[in-house]
Amino acid sequence: MVISGDEDWSRVRLAQLYGALQPVNALWLANTLSCLPDYALNNGSLVRRDQVISLLGSESDVVVVDGYSGLNPDSVAALAGTIVKGGVIIILAPSFDEWASFSDPEYQKITVYPHSSSDIPGLFLRHFSEALGRYCNNSDFIKLDINTGDEVLEVIANRFSPRFVARSVDGDLFQCSCTDSQQVVVRAINRVCTGHRKRPLVLTADRGRGKSAAIGMALAGLIQTSGPYQFVVTAPSLAAVDRLFAHCAGVLGVSMDMPGELCWQGSSVRYCLPENVEEQSMVSMLIVDEAAAIGTPLLMQWLGMFSRVVFSSTVHGYEGSGQGFALRFQQTLKEVMPQHKCLTLTKPIRWGEGDAVESFINEVFLLDADADHIGDYDVAEMATGINNIGRNGADVDHLIRIRRMNRIDLVKQASVLRGLFGLLVTAHYKTTPGDLRNLLDGPNLEIFVATYHDGGNESVVGGLLLAKEGAFDDTLASAIWQGHRRPRGHVMPQTLAVQCGYEGGLTLKSARIIRIAVNPGIQQRGLGKRLVEAAKSYARQERFDWLGSSFGATEPLIHFWRACGLEPVQIGISLDAASGCYSALVLAPLDKAVKTDFVQLRKRFRAHFLLAQKNYYQKMPVALLLSFFQRLIEECPASISSVDLVNVQRDVDGFIQYQWPYDVVFPSLRCWFLDLLLKGEVVTYGDDVALLIELLIRQQSLESVARSWGKGGEKVFLKTIRVIVSNLNDNISNLHGVGNPYTSRKLS
Repeated sequence: MVISGDEDWSRVRLAQLYGALQPVNALWLANTLSCLPDYALNNGSLVRRDQVISLLGSESDVVVVDGYSGLNPDSVAALAGTIVKGGVIIILAPSFDEWASFSDPEYQKITVYPHSSSDIPGLFLRHFSEALGRYCNNSDFIKLDINTGDEVLEVIANRFSPRFVARSVDGDLFQCSCTDSQQVVVRAINRVCTGHRKRPLVLTADRGRGKSAAIGMALAGLIQTSGPYQFVVTAPSLAAVDRLFAHCAGVLGVSMDMPGELCWQGSSVRYCLPENVEEQSMVSMLIVDEAAAIGTPLLMQWLGMFSRVVFSSTVHGYEGSGQGFALRFQQTLKEVMPQHKCLTLTKPIRWGEGDAVESFINEVFLLDADADHIGDYDVAEMATGINNIGRNGADVDHLIRIRRMNRIDLVKQASVLRGLFGLLVTAHYKTTPGDLRNLLDGPNLEIFVATYHDGGNESVVGGLLLAKEGAFDDTLASAIWQGHRRPRGHVMPQTLAVQCGYEGGLTLKSARIIRIAVNPGIQQRGLGKRLVEAAKSYARQERFDWLGSSFGATEPLIHFWRACGLEPVQIGISLDAASGCYSALVLAPLDKAVKTDFVQLRKRFRAHFLLAQKNYYQKMPVALLLSFFQRLIEECPASISSVDLVNVQRDVDGFIQYQWPYDVVFPSLRCWFLDLLLKGEVVTYGDDVALLIELLIRQQSLESVARSWGKGGEKVFLKTIRVIVSNLNDNISNLHGVGNPYTSRKLS
C-alpha cells in the first residue's frame, strides 16, 4: 500500500490505516524514535538502518517505510523479506511527481566531500516512484491519496485484520513441517553426512524459499536418528544463520544456551567464523551458508580439509547475489569433485508464488538482474571487436564500444542499466540495492560501459565505476593527517596518508576504480584491460594525479592490475573474515610530478612487506606472496652487498656440508633466500619453497613448522631442510655456473 501526498495529510491517513489493520507485529523503518507516532508502539517497533541485519529471517505482519524520514534501499529490500503471506508493506511518500525532487535525508549518507545533497540528481527516487506508479496503476498495489475516500479503509481492514488475528493464535508454535522440496534437501544433506565421502552438496535459492529451515531441520533429524555428530556452521555473520539454528533447536525441542551453539545428547551444532574454520577438528560435517560471500580460495581449502561439506547460498538477495558463485565455484567443483550434487529451491514458503511485493522489490532494486546472455557463436566476433576498440567504424556490427555514460542516459536506456547492474551483480557478491542508488545518484562516480553491437542489438559486456577522490583543501587535509577527521569515502587518499605515510596525496586528485566487471563468456580476452585504459585516459584528461584500486588480493588479480600498469603500494594486515583475502591497494602515477612519490611508496611497501611477514601474513598463500615480490628488485637495490654475500654464502655452505647449527646460520639463510626471491631466482615453487617461506620469511619456529608439515621430530626435520637448501643452492649454481655468487663451495 502507498500513502502519497502532503506529509501532514499522509501521516493522518497512516494513523487511520494502522488503526484499521490492527497488526500483531509491525516494523517501522525510520531514522529515530521521534519519527514514530505513539500509536505505533501498539504491536510495533522502530527499526533503524543499522538494526536491519539483526532481523534477518524474522517475520512481520506489517512493514511501514517512512519515505519522509529517508528511503534506504538496503533496509527496504531486507524488511520486505520479513513480511509473511497476507501481510502488508505501507510506503509513506510524497506525491509521485514530486518525489524525485524531494530532499531525502538519506542523501547525507551517499554524499562525499566536496559535494552536498543539492548535487544529487534524484534519479533513483524517480526510478523508484515510476516503478511504484506502475504497480499502483496495474492494481498490484493499493494507493491512498487525497482523492481516496474513507470507505477504502474499511475494505482494507476487513481484508487483512482477520489474517493477523489468526496468526497471533498460533504464532508461538514452532512450524517444523517440511514442504516436498525441503524434504528433497533434507534427504540430500543426510546423504552427504552418512553416504560416500567427498560428495559435497551445493544448495541455492532465492530468499524466502526455506533454505535455512531445511538445513536446520536436516541437522536436527541427523542428531535425533544417528548421532552423536559435531556439526560446524560457518557464514559471514552469525545473524545470517539465526534461522538455521532456530529451526534446528525447534525440532530438537531445546533452547540455545548461547548464540551460535546448540547441544543435544552428545551432539552439537556450532557457529564458526570463516577465518577460524581451518582450526576446527573432529567435524562430522561442515555447513557453509551464504557461501557466495566467501572467497573461492577458502571454499576450496575447506573441500580439502573436510570430507563432508554442504554449501548454501542465496541467489538473489538484499545483501548480495550468489549468481557469480553459481558460475565460478560450481565450474571449479565440476573439475575437482565431479560427483558433487546441486539443488535449487524455487517455491516460496513465506509468501505465495507470483507475490506482488517480491516482484516489485526484485524489479525496482534489480535484484533479479542477470548479465546479458552471450551465445557461443558471438565470442569469436567479440574477440575481434575487443581488438578493434577505438578504431574507426563505430557503427559496424561485431564491434565492442566503450563509452562514459551520463546517468540520465543510463536511466533512459533501461536495458543498458539492467545489463550493467546485472553484470556487477554477477561479478561482485556484495552488490546491493544501495549500490544501485549510488550508481544513479553518487555525485563523485563516473560510469564506463562496454557494449557489443550485432545487427542492431546491443548487449552490455563490461562495466567500470570510477570514484573521484582527494583534492582536499589544506585545512581538511591537515585534520585528516592528524587523525581529527575521516571524511566519508575518499578511500585511496586516506589510506595512502594513514597507512602509507603519504600526506601529500590528500591534496592531489585521485581516481579509484571501485568496480570492474566483464561478462564471464569473454573474460581473459583483454576487455578488462581496455576498460582500465579508458578510465586512465579520462583521468589524464581531467588532470588527475593518481589512478588506483583497492580489492581482496589474489594472485590472478595482482597479475591483472600489474598488466594494466598498477603496482601494489599497500597490503592490509588482517584477513577479511568472509573472503579470506588480504586487501590490496594498487596505484599508478598519471602525472610526472608524482613519479618520485610513487618510487618512494614502492620502497616503503617493500620494507614494510618484508618486516610484516612474521606477525601479519602467516596465512598468505605462497603464490600470492611470491607475486608481491615480483619487480621489487627492479625498483630497489639488492638486499645484500657483495662483501656480505661472501659471508652469507659461507654460512649457507656450512649449514649444508658441515651441519652448522640452524639457529646460528638462520640470519644468513634468511638473507640468502630473501635475496633469491627478490632477484627472481626462485621461478617455480612447490612444497619445498613454501616450507622455506614458513621458516625464513615468516620466521616460524622449527617445532611448529615440523608439526604442521608432518615432517617428524626436529632432528629429522633439520635433515629435510638441509636437503631442500642444498637442492636450491645447486639449482642456482647450475643456472649460472661457476662465478655466480651463489655457487656452492667446499669450505677449507
